[in-house]
Amino acid sequence: MQVWDSVLCINEESPYYNTAGFIIRVDRTATPAKITARMDKDSADVAFVETDLKRLG
Repeated sequence: MQVWDSVLCINEESPYYNTAGFIIRVDRTATPAKITARMDKDSADVAFVETDLKRLG
């Protein structure tokens, strides 16, 4: 995943479950990668681990 990719939160425990957004930051120094996405629901910048997200498109 990279900046500007559209993503969907697939973590059922997240308040953003099943909500789309786009990636604004990727930190690959950790495993799994830490990804910050700006969510469509409320324009919040939310930190996820890569496994919480599914790339769209």
